Amino acid sequence: MLLPFMKGHGTGNDFVLIDDREAQWDMSPAQVRALCDRHRGIGADGLIRLVPVEAMSAEAVPTEAASGNTVPTEVVPSDAVLADTAPNQSPARWMMDYRNADGTLAQMCGNGVRVFAAFAEHLGLVDFEDTPYFPVATRSGVKYVRKEDVHVDGRSHAWFAVDMGQWTVSARPDAQVHVRGAGSFPGTSANLGNPHTVVHVPDAHTLAALDLTQMPQVDPLPAQGTNVEFVAVTSLTERGCVPSEGQAPSQTDVPFDAMSLVDAKRPADADADAVAGPGLGLEAGAGTAPEAVTVARIAMRVYERGVGETQSCGTGCCAAALVTAAQLHSGPALTDPGKSSLVQSTQVQPGLTPLNSARSAPTGPPHSGPVPSPADEPDVWMVDIPGGCVRVRKLPGHKVELAGPAQLTFSGSIDIGRLTASQA
Repeated sequence: MLLPFMKGHGTGNDFVLIDDREAQWDMSPAQVRALCDRHRGIGADGLIRLVPVEAMSAEAVPTEAASGNTVPTEVVPSDAVLADTAPNQSPARWMMDYRNADGTLAQMCGNGVRVFAAFAEHLGLVDFEDTPYFPVATRSGVKYVRKEDVHVDGRSHAWFAVDMGQWTVSARPDAQVHVRGAGSFPGTSANLGNPHTVVHVPDAHTLAALDLTQMPQVDPLPAQGTNVEFVAVTSLTERGCVPSEGQAPSQTDVPFDAMSLVDAKRPADADADAVAGPGLGLEAGAGTAPEAVTVARIAMRVYERGVGETQSCGTGCCAAALVTAAQLHSGPALTDPGKSSLVQSTQVQPGLTPLNSARSAPTGPPHSGPVPSPADEPDVWMVDIPGGCVRVRKLPGHKVELAGPAQLTFSGSIDIGRLTASQA
């Protein structure tokens, strides 16, 4: 039987997309692995199935509270897990059924939910001109997506911004992460509906030199596994201006007026709750005048559980920014990227630089300005990953927003039975 599909990606994090509005494609792990195989299948970091929320009630998913702040301990029916996505309660009609490339279930994917929104828009299931936000059911609760126009290098682009919900970050490093050829680094746990371990490295040279062809060893390893993010701080005190509607960015602005904190198309007198929707934390009238913001920039690579190294990880970008911000509150003072005292490798090998080295990142001059105090924590975090750049910012209510591009690239159909049989 032919399976129609579409391919899409968010900053290089790519997915096979299945339109299953009729709830007829219950993908097995073997089928997911076959489809995501880059040599013998379509190839992807994961598979996303668009399915009605009510069709998921009989399926088994990990126990994950809607806030994403708990760890799965057993398997239970999804109607018990996704209480806020039950058909008679949920603002969401459609669920993002996400699977890793190895066929395992996943709670959430930040890049995936943006691509899901673009896919739903393509299918005519949402019109962002009429509906400022789109609720998406996931295994870690409902996520709210809005579309915004941003300007990068003088050109307008459509980005999708997602309220990722509540998050938790460990108060201090709570793991050791061993990387082949680089030794061990302290890691800090974070949870955004899925688990992360964030490791700070001295600079972009060290980041680029890490061998992530093999899975980093995390000790202790969480029962459900973990994604591992490696982060280098490149700047903490850039300043920019959020342009108002119709205002072009000045030459002194940071390169992304994409860091606007609200949708520029939103009317100035709009009611915040009516326009933004639940959980988005957008203030009415914001965006009506330029507002100075402090912008931090970090670089990241990620090893995703069940996949390997990927071009990007949306929840990982959020985790990287949140853990770095937490260091401003509770960790050692940050100085320039080449001399940061955040962490230090305990077994540095030749070719890599310990954290207290004076070597600076190659992406620009070392940051030598004042380090933000906790009260002056950056408003916006730009996260550079191999697949591009995304924006992260905190929202009220201990929530976080992720914004970035989502692209649909091609579509087709494939004989799923034949494909799976050929790889058995």
